[in-house]
Amino acid sequence: MAKRSFRTLIVLTALASLAPIAAHAQTPPPAGAQQAPAGPQASGATFSKDQLDSLVAPIALYPDELLAQVLMASTYPLDIVQAARFIKANPNLKGDALVKQVENQNWDVSVQSLTSFPQVIDMMNQKLDWTQQLGDAFLTDEAGVMRTVQSLRAKAQAAGNLKSNEQQKVTVENNYYTIEPAKPDVVYVPTYQPAVVYGDFEMLLPHDERLYAFTRTHGDTTLLVIGNFSGESVRAEIADAAAWEAAELLLTNAAAPQGLVLQPWQAVIYRRVRR
Repeated sequence: MAKRSFRTLIVLTALASLAPIAAHAQTPPPAGAQQAPAGPQASGATFSKDQLDSLVAPIALYPDELLAQVLMASTYPLDIVQAARFIKANPNLKGDALVKQVENQNWDVSVQSLTSFPQVIDMMNQKLDWTQQLGDAFLTDEAGVMRTVQSLRAKAQAAGNLKSNEQQKVTVENNYYTIEPAKPDVVYVPTYQPAVVYGDFEMLLPHDERLYAFTRTHGDTTLLVIGNFSGESVRAEIADAAAWEAAELLLTNAAAPQGLVLQPWQAVIYRRVRR
């Protein structure tokens, strides 16, 4: 029992850096009176449930008002690019000065509002393909996108990854999840790995007392977590070992392992994305 508790503590400590955290606190911009330009048209593309899950997962735990702004802004990807360039060129603009300058830009109101959350603008600009697909999905099937938000929130809560705290207030009424800032004048933007928050759990190597290993899979992304709880080097003999050896190493508490050979007391987290 003590051994299992120790294992759990070590692995949870490793996963803490990947779990939802209040990464950035921002003051929301004042409501603007400017009218949005004519909206974009849907591309006509259709999206499966799995595709919607993958697209919505990175933002489903955002506070409701911020989520709404992101969804609308995703339908204006060119504005996102311009806003990202503007923020990069004006790093010292903050608060009211930023709001005043942004009001003069010919961007959609949703994009203007997001400039108060530069990390969100940067993420959407860096992942422009995702932003465009999210925008297409929102224009094509808004109801489906919002259903996906609710199903992902339910899954996150069931896994213990969505709850009220000092940064946010989570309420559930008639199976409908609402996320609001705990303080109206401060919005926390969570960052998280969707596979950790929503992912399906699979235990690996249950009979190897030296290792504690499992995967979490969500959509096309799988995380592999392995902890070596022995005083000797151990190779993790798992399926698809060669593929995991070539996967992205997200986290380790020692030098990068050679293949899947872990040093004594070493823990690793790998990420693999199915192409």
